[in-house]
Order: sequence, then C-alpha cells, then structure tokens
Amino acid sequence: MEKILPPPSELIPGILLSSSRALRRRGKKTYREAVPENSSYPSFLVSVRKTFKHSMYILFKFEETVPDYPFPFGSLVQVFGPEGDKEAERAYFLARNNLKLKDWRQPLKFKEEILKYAAEDPFSSERINLEALKVFSIDPEGCLDIDDALHFKETSIGWEVGIHIADVASYLPVGSSLDLWAREKGVSLYFPKSLGLPFLPMLPLLEEKASLLPGKRRRAFSLILSFSSSFKLLETNFVHTSIRNRKAWSYEEAEAALDKNSELLALKTFSTSYFDPPPVSTHTLIALWMKEANKLCASRLLATSSPGIFRIQKDKGIPLPETSSFYSSLIYHLQTGRAKYGTKEESSLKHTGLKISAYTHFTSPLRRFADLTVHRILSSVLPEESNLSILCEHLNQKQKEAKQAERSALLLEFLLLYKEVFPLQTEGRVVGIEETHILLFLPAFSFLLPCPLFSKAMFEFIERISSKTSVSFIRKDKPENKLKLSLEQEVSLQIVFSASEGSFSSRLRVQLLDPDPLALLISSEIE
Repeated sequence: MEKILPPPSELIPGILLSSSRALRRRGKKTYREAVPENSSYPSFLVSVRKTFKHSMYILFKFEETVPDYPFPFGSLVQVFGPEGDKEAERAYFLARNNLKLKDWRQPLKFKEEILKYAAEDPFSSERINLEALKVFSIDPEGCLDIDDALHFKETSIGWEVGIHIADVASYLPVGSSLDLWAREKGVSLYFPKSLGLPFLPMLPLLEEKASLLPGKRRRAFSLILSFSSSFKLLETNFVHTSIRNRKAWSYEEAEAALDKNSELLALKTFSTSYFDPPPVSTHTLIALWMKEANKLCASRLLATSSPGIFRIQKDKGIPLPETSSFYSSLIYHLQTGRAKYGTKEESSLKHTGLKISAYTHFTSPLRRFADLTVHRILSSVLPEESNLSILCEHLNQKQKEAKQAERSALLLEFLLLYKEVFPLQTEGRVVGIEETHILLFLPAFSFLLPCPLFSKAMFEFIERISSKTSVSFIRKDKPENKLKLSLEQEVSLQIVFSASEGSFSSRLRVQLLDPDPLALLISSEIE
C-alpha cells in the first residue's frame, strides 16, 4: 500500500522504537524511528535528546522530508511511557482513539439548561399516570443510566406488557446547547473499570433527571402491548406516561429470583410462550422485549408519512442459530452491531442479520442519539427541515469510532491481565464469521477475540459459501478441500505474545489450531 504524509498540524500517535537499528543521526542530532498507529503513514525519524531502554508511546508531528533519507522527519510532542506500563497504555489508548477527556466534561451551562427544562413538560397535557403499576428494570450491576423498564399484568382479555423508555425528549428541546453537544457525541462510551477510564455519557447529568431510577417519579415514553389469551398481539400504543420504577434488578439478582418473584415469573412464563425460540436467561428475556419494541416502532414509522431512522443491514452475514442459548444471545448482539442507520429513502430497509423487514432504535435514548431522534419523530417535535440522511452518516461514523474504541479497550484489558500467561492454548466458541477472520468467545476468560483465517490475497484461490447454518471456505482448484465453520462451534486456538517491537496490542498473535485453516491447502474436508 502506498504511504501518504499527514498534514503538519496533525498530532500523530505512534511508538518510538528502542532497537539499535532504529537509531539515525543527522548533523549533531540523534533520531529514532517512530512507527505511526495509522498504517497509511510511513515510519518517521523523530529527534530525541535521551536514550530510552524500551520502546515508548509518543505523540509527534510531521516536520519535513529530506532527500537521501529513507523516512520523513518529525518532532516529538509528548512521551507517554513504555509499552506494557498501565498508565502509559491508558494515555496512549486515549490518544490513538482521539478521546480528549476534557471534551467530554460538560460545560456548567448544561446544569442551568437541565434545571430549566426539567421544570417544563411539553407533553404534560397528554401524559398518562401509570405510577400504580409494578414497573421494574433489569440492567448490569451498578447501572445508573437506566433507559428501559417493564411491567406485565393480566387483563380481562389476556395480558398487557408495558415497555417504558426514559422520555429524554421531554427534557431536551431540539437545538438546545446540550442537544447539539449530544448530537456531536452520538453515543455514550463504556470502558473496563480496570483501566481507570471513566464512563463517558452522551447526556451528562441528564441521567439524574431522566434515568428510570428506582423509587423516583419519572417521565416515560411507553409502548403498551395488549395480547389475547392465545398470545396474539392485538394492539400497540405509544404514549407519554409517568411511572415509578419499583425495583431495579441487576441481571444476576433477577436470574436468582426468576422463579421466585411473581412479576418476573409471570413475564418469563408469558415470554416463553410468545417468543420462538424462548428466552433462557434474564439477558435474553430483556433483549427479546427490546428487540420487539424496536421492531414495532419501525412498523409505526413506516405506517405514517413522517420521516424515520432505521437500522439497515444489507449483507447477509451468517444466519442466527435457531436456539436461545448464551451464545446465540451474544451472536444476536454482534449481528445487530453490523447494521447502519438509514432513512426511508433507502432501497431496502431490511435488517438481514435479524431477518426483519424493518428495524429501528427506540429503547436507549440516554445512550444513543438515534433513539432520541426516533422519539422526537414519534412525538411530532422534530423540525421539518431536519436532514436525517446527514444525521445518519454522522451517527454511523460515531458508532464506528465507539465500537473501535471499546473493542480496543477490552483487548488492552485482556493483554494487561493475562500477558504473563502467554503463550497458551485454550478453547473457544465461534460467535462471528467474517471474510478473513472469525470472532471467538473464550469461556475461560469471558472474552471476545478475533482470530485470522486467511489473508485477502488468499481469496484468489478460496471461495466463501454460506449455507443455512454454516460457512464453508473452498479451494477453487480443488473443491474437495473445504473448511467448514458454524456458529457456536467449539474450536481450539493458541495465543502468543510476540517479542517483536511494536505497540502492545499489535504484538498479540492468535492462531486457530483445530480446525486448522492452513490444512485447507493440503487436506480435504475439515470441520
């Protein structure tokens, strides 16, 4: 790949190599080779005043190119520290993901805005009081930004399920300072606590007013579903309500009480008959109802002349397994992450990964700006001049950046925790299959890890064929040579930490042992 030069103003994260081969001299100055994080940039020669025993994480700037020198020259801006050092890794992680914590610290004027708009309710005339209902939520331990809660009750004709979502739009007028700030951020960012990185909320401080915290009177945008005694959905209503969350369960607490608490047990029993496949845990129980709410919300958007934002996945990927296990729940989560935001003008609104004709995001307005926008559309408060196509492009980019940052943080946490035990062999389960790699869940570490299969150049000789339950990689010249992989399949792998110089994360090597992709070149069918 041909290398390009960055603009002179750009701060470039990279690693300053310590080996003797990286040393250069120019006049009286000493330079060392620096390898940028961005692989489209060439290596640089960066001036240093002292000797480093280890490769160091740095920020530097492009200065100039000089004839007869193999690399362009750069100037050192900041040294974070040696690779493998926790504080240096943390600082470098923020730099390479362009996360300036000061940009996430909310201005004081937001406090005034929040207090002002919290005292005003634009939907007060239509808000229905449902505070007498036994509403509950189920979230990760310690969750404070509670977007969603549920209620379930028997009726004279069957059952009623209420999916209550924090009514963020009622606290946040379009075009306010906090609204523009949240639009720019796009999503909240979550990082492992062990890295010492903060939670970066899309809507700072608003969670104190809008989050469905237990015991608090809260505004909600509720989807009320009426079912017959034979589990047929009869009616869907989107209404502005006021609710009181009676109990905020953690997933672990709810799982332990699933067959003991009357509300949880009733909802589980109903859900087992309504969903196919049925939920097998509190995680899948909540995921299925949020998926149902998002699907029904998309149907409502399509049924009106209003604009809409949809989650669209055009590539087929690999079909979801016909089970409701922990792994299928994880696969579902990963499949939904492949989609992008789009508008009604798209040629197809289908979410192929979920096998749904139209899908949107409605259930997390505290964490995603797309959901907040959907609430505004349904509530008829989005200005007509709003350009949703441009917003979708922006949110897709923010989603991509967030996913990269969060996965990068998880990988860093994994390396810092387990670097002393490499090399190791372990077992994994296939939870994602891409063109050149698979995504594995490692039960022994409760961790997701990408594992390469083939380089892109190999696909001159290999064909990828998807079936209903698996993906096969077949040699074009020898069709009998086949590698077959299925979701939830057990595999063996080896993890090695390379001794070569480079960033901490780049030194991780993962190799599939059984089945062995390289055997495709010499063997027949491998499973």
